[in-house]
Amino acid sequence: MPEGHGYGLPSGMASNTVEIPPDLSQHLRNTLDGRWHVVRNRCREQLAGEVFRPHYTPTTVIARTRVMEQLKIIAAAGGADDGFRKEHGGTGDVGSAVITIEMLAMSDVSLMVKAGVQWGLFGGAIENLGTERHHEAYVQKIIDLDLLGCFAMTETGHGSDVQSLETTATYDRDTDEFIINSPTKTSRKDYIGGAAESARMAAVFAQLITAGPGETPISHGVHCFVVPIRDHDEGNDLPGITTSDCDYKGGLPGVDNGRIMFDHVRIPRDNLLNKYGDVADDGTYSSPIENPSRRFFTMLGTLVRGRVTVGGSASAAARVALDIATRYALQRRQFKSPDDEKEVLLMDYLVHQRRLLPLIAESYALQFAQNELVAKTHDLQTADDPDPEEPDGTDPDDLTVGEMRGRREAIYAVEALRGFMPGCEDAKLRNFGMTLGVRALVIGPDGRIFLVKHSYVSGWHLPGGGVEPGETLIDALVRELREEGNLEPTAAPLLHGMFFNDSLSPRNHVAVFVVRNFRQIGEPVPDFEIIAHGFFGLDELPNDTTAATRARIIEVVGGAPVTERW
Repeated sequence: MPEGHGYGLPSGMASNTVEIPPDLSQHLRNTLDGRWHVVRNRCREQLAGEVFRPHYTPTTVIARTRVMEQLKIIAAAGGADDGFRKEHGGTGDVGSAVITIEMLAMSDVSLMVKAGVQWGLFGGAIENLGTERHHEAYVQKIIDLDLLGCFAMTETGHGSDVQSLETTATYDRDTDEFIINSPTKTSRKDYIGGAAESARMAAVFAQLITAGPGETPISHGVHCFVVPIRDHDEGNDLPGITTSDCDYKGGLPGVDNGRIMFDHVRIPRDNLLNKYGDVADDGTYSSPIENPSRRFFTMLGTLVRGRVTVGGSASAAARVALDIATRYALQRRQFKSPDDEKEVLLMDYLVHQRRLLPLIAESYALQFAQNELVAKTHDLQTADDPDPEEPDGTDPDDLTVGEMRGRREAIYAVEALRGFMPGCEDAKLRNFGMTLGVRALVIGPDGRIFLVKHSYVSGWHLPGGGVEPGETLIDALVRELREEGNLEPTAAPLLHGMFFNDSLSPRNHVAVFVVRNFRQIGEPVPDFEIIAHGFFGLDELPNDTTAATRARIIEVVGGAPVTERW
């Protein structure tokens, strides 16, 4: 709020104008802004300039041109430096980089997306997945906007399921090149920011196919490759590249989203971003991380900063809308009051207060949570990375790469944020965390028990999760068993009990079912959520099996009394 200004509160809330001392308002703002409040204040000053003010853009051509001009101004002022390490030309302030892009959403969401793609996704992929040869060749150019790029992961057929991407990168040892190809219609890279016109190069995620001497070519999973897609001067598609424009995207007129198809495009072997996987000139594949699933999620874990930024930017844009709505409600009058000649302020109507005040309360909660998430991301990503296969000192079975720990912590925090529910009852958030969950105690014919290990929380657990809207308990149980273990009950599961679990919420309850009759519908494969699984005998339960899981097993198998608490 403007410093030192008095605001007349709605008549139903106060009778006099309240004068806000300038120092108090600034202290309040700094508290809400958190650890990087200096960065936020600097961004506010810069975004207050005429060039960054919200503007009407009647066409995508005008919108895209203006956003690109704004991006160049930011780059010239060193606005991208914080997102890159000192040895690569940046400052290495991860938290400041996230906050800076988040603040851009308060000016123009198109500008936020364009900056996030160029410096966060494209630049982040090259810095975090590449090695020295890539850093020297590209990073400073990316910071300065001398090299415009895009992040080509999503395909028409696969978005969230990155492991199933269809684009291929096949190594040809005769020419020491990779051949990038889109073998199917669904392998087209789709809705890629910058691909429609501005990007000259793409960070392309594709299945790496190669074979050493005497071996049969196989896929070693999804890896990232640097692929030129346009000539630098004219912006024309290079041979074998076909791009197209997705045109206007709702709310983002300044972002040139596009599609890319590859027709046997050849790139040098050195264009593989090879921090976590490399190919020798004879076609031999090598990696510092032996487990393919662990290697894949380590690569994705390095990109978690973008997810944190998107969440914060969405909240920032929503706060702008909420600020406009609140200020309007404190000025707009409608209908005369029975005992007053003046018309009534919108904010004096209870129904209007009930629409806005819970959202204001939620925005405060989400802001504090985002501040904590940014701080955690900064601390994890600026810490020294341990060796990919070394334990972290707590559990030798954990995923132990520094970036993987960052991904796990970030996922845990985001899952917690998803539990916030709008409401302002008794000055408290209405709820935190899920209200009802299911767990399955699956017992095989040999008496062994099926357990899973999640990427975002430590220990071994019974498979299960939250009950989605519209699901019965059995529906949720069947779905979770399929998702986490490729298991399917062949007879009605038996309800063991309902348990109160207040570890996250005072309203969280868990239903536990015993499943003795089931069939395997496929071999469970570790994925983004489930990193390990297995059947265990009572005398061979993992040491870090959670206390609640052990208690349920003892109740069912050992005949111990059933408790009410999880």
